[in-house]
Amino acid sequence: MPLLGLTACEKENRMDIQDLPAFVSDFINVHFGDQQIVRALREYEDYQIRYKVFLKNGVRLAFNPGGEMIEIAGDQMLPDSIIPGVILSFVSERYPTAYITGLELGNALQWAVLSNSLKLEFDRKGSFIRIVSAD
Repeated sequence: MPLLGLTACEKENRMDIQDLPAFVSDFINVHFGDQQIVRALREYEDYQIRYKVFLKNGVRLAFNPGGEMIEIAGDQMLPDSIIPGVILSFVSERYPTAYITGLELGNALQWAVLSNSLKLEFDRKGSFIRIVSAD
């Protein structure tokens, strides 16, 4: 389950940035106000739409049509305001020298990618399950 990767069953279409749903623009303005959107895609996968946004600083985000941010990835520390509190606390306590660079929010599970290359798996409530990988 790659963060913001494409698979063969997906179709993506470039879209004008001004055509993004308001919830995407609002999220970017609140959490990344100083960053410019450089590319936007409307993606269709298994009869569902996803919106992908690429920011000038290299951060990549995906949103479902319900307005929820479902994936985010980058090379720098993500804003605390977008990370579920229980996951943020867990990472701060267990990995004090690392920070979160990626997050994927699934229906039943969540994953956090850390600056030390660990990928951690959590249940939907944020309880730690396991280390998925250490690249």
